[in-house]
Amino acid sequence: MLPEAPAHHPDYAFRFIDLFAGIGGIRKGFETIGGQCVFTSEWNKEAVRTYKANWFNDAQEHTFNLDIREVTLSDKPEVPENDAYAYINEHVPDHDVLLAVSCQPFSLAA
Repeated sequence: MLPEAPAHHPDYAFRFIDLFAGIGGIRKGFETIGGQCVFTSEWNKEAVRTYKANWFNDAQEHTFNLDIREVTLSDKPEVPENDAYAYINEHVPDHDVLLAVSCQPFSLAA
């Protein structure tokens, strides 16, 4: 059984990104007030499994990233900073709010 889309789908009030997402606790509040999650990053496999079981993710409108370093290129010091910013701009969707609240019991990065 897949999670259902929020009641306000597809008429969202704003778009947000959920970094170091854990199981998605903060997403609940933002979806409740009309937000659309367009990008999520979490690398803990158990947290990812729970997140995907609990939250609607339209593959056309949502990107799920397992390691934020793949997007920021922060693990590639040879990449010039301007190139890294350009890469980020290509791979991170437009958004109104950026969330980076770590879920300590479930997130290893933050």
